[in-house]
Amino acid sequence: MARCAGFKPSGEQCERIVRAPQTYCFAHDPSRSQERTRNASKAGKSRPSSEIRSVKNQLQDLTNRLLSGEVERADAAVCGQLLNVKLRALEQERRWLGDRRAGGAPRGCRGRPEGTREEDFGLMKKGLGKLYDRFTPEERFRLDLEAMSRGDEEESRRLVDSCPRKSYTMSDIAFTDRWLASEVITLSVCIDLAQHLSKLRIVIAFRDALPSTYNACEKQAILAYLDGYEAGARRAWEEAGMKGDPPRWRNGDEEEEDPALEKALEAISDRIQGMSARFMGLLEADLERHFAEEAKTIWEAFGLFCREELEVEPEKLAAVWMGPALDEIKEHEETLESAEADAERVEEYRQALLGAWKKLVRSS
Repeated sequence: MARCAGFKPSGEQCERIVRAPQTYCFAHDPSRSQERTRNASKAGKSRPSSEIRSVKNQLQDLTNRLLSGEVERADAAVCGQLLNVKLRALEQERRWLGDRRAGGAPRGCRGRPEGTREEDFGLMKKGLGKLYDRFTPEERFRLDLEAMSRGDEEESRRLVDSCPRKSYTMSDIAFTDRWLASEVITLSVCIDLAQHLSKLRIVIAFRDALPSTYNACEKQAILAYLDGYEAGARRAWEEAGMKGDPPRWRNGDEEEEDPALEKALEAISDRIQGMSARFMGLLEADLERHFAEEAKTIWEAFGLFCREELEVEPEKLAAVWMGPALDEIKEHEETLESAEADAERVEEYRQALLGAWKKLVRSS
């Protein structure tokens, strides 16, 4: 059986079967092009147009129910967003069908010709767009957050652009900006400082508890050794065929000194105390010093920034914005005094604070 002599848009030959004497199928028959155009025109005027009317009716109904109080504004906004998406899809479908009738006009990257963006906004304005300025600040914030989280930048822009504009009388912005900037910078420094002070607190607590822990370990090790020593002596006594307790463990017998035993117990104590000393050295020389130096570097940089740029002491800012952090600093004051700050990092941190201050304070 013969195949259609026409070709697909991809360049491949049509695979439809045609009967003699035909050489083309309906889709590729040049003599039936007008019939295909009429069919496409009917399709273009049927489903999209009726669905657009349906969506517009839904939008009008939703608007009426919103104004009457039957629907919450946030719920109506979400429904309106979905209906507007459907309207845009139907509009794009209508244009696509029109393109097919017109021979395929050039389209943009999203399938619509240049200059149709305003038409899409017109659809929105005819629906719930006129209600966008009625949202409360809380509702607008949540809707904008939801739009941004799903990547709908157009909806976010509509929410921002439709936000009511208000005029305010306020204190000098050069004054209020300094208060706000001092709060933001102080809290940021205290949060950064807190992580190092917390680690320092843990190291100090561990260091204080470690001697008691090693002492308990030493006692348990000695008791375990003595239990093993006694069990070994009893086993040897029994293997020798002797009855009763070995002489050293007979009731009432005075315990005799055993130089070998005393030497073994001293070796156990020395080993455990040596391990304790090495670990204590690691805590004090490495961990405690490291965290103290990190905290000292941050605090010293903050102090330089406060004195040079704000002409106030850092303790005063900390007391105003983060009192507990100041208490923590005073608690470790002695440890911080003995630590050495990294001069290069102090300057780097100070410059970062100065840059943040200049960005936050809009006028001088």
